[in-house]
Amino acid sequence: MSSVDGQAVARSRPGRRAAELAAEGRALERLQPSAQLAQARERAGYLLDRATRALRGEIGRRREAEHRLASRLGPVLAAQLGWRRVALERSSAGLAALGPQATLNRGYAIVRRRSDEAILRDPAEAPAGERLSVRLAKGEVAATVDAESGADSGAGFYTAKVR
Repeated sequence: MSSVDGQAVARSRPGRRAAELAAEGRALERLQPSAQLAQARERAGYLLDRATRALRGEIGRRREAEHRLASRLGPVLAAQLGWRRVALERSSAGLAALGPQATLNRGYAIVRRRSDEAILRDPAEAPAGERLSVRLAKGEVAATVDAESGADSGAGFYTAKVR
């Protein structure tokens, strides 16, 4: 080895040694609690920014989905409301045809005992002298049972005086 080469090697060793010492110093600085805390804060800030961007994106996607669904909701509700209105009208018509007033309009009557307002279904429930209330299509009349008629035939008809 020449003397020039030996001098260059001798000069490069202290430079290399200084670089190694500087690197070791930086590594030691990173191990200090204040450096670790600064590094953790930086990482937390990065993660917070990332989470914020992700949430904003998700909120935007959900808002768009909500608008799409809301625009479809109006026609669906209108259609369902129409169907239910028709069903209600059908039920209302059926109720009107089968209701008590429709029965009265066809010539039937609702007969009640005046003493307890019970509806009579059998002539035996109204002995002679029983006071009755007879509801007709256009009003009500009072009646009193006089006596059983048609007892021979077993039909169970009664006569009543209308007052």
